[in-house]
Amino acid sequence: MVCPPDAYAILKSIVVVVAVEVIVVAVVVEVIVVIVVVEVVVVVVVVVVVVVVVVVVVVALVEAVVVVVVVVIIVVVAVVLTLYYYQYYNQYYYQYNYYYYYYYYYYYYYYYHY
Repeated sequence: MVCPPDAYAILKSIVVVVAVEVIVVAVVVEVIVVIVVVEVVVVVVVVVVVVVVVVVVVVALVEAVVVVVVVVIIVVVAVVLTLYYYQYYNQYYYQYNYYYYYYYYYYYYYYYHY
């Protein structure tokens, strides 16, 4: 004759099975939480890297624009000053030649006519 198992042993085995299942579920949930946290950290790091790259690119573009503007200003100022210098030089040169020829003409005129 088979002896029926006692109720305490059945309850004990049910508690052990439920406890093992709870532990397994807790471990799985913890692993999932760790994976989610790692993914969030990776996403945050990627976003920070992208923001830094964008900022570096924008700063480089701004620096390039500033350099181009400064070079254009320097070239324009150099051209304006050069043109002003040549205009002043030519004016002075022609004025000097005018006075030189004027003096030479009257010197020649007075020298040979008087």
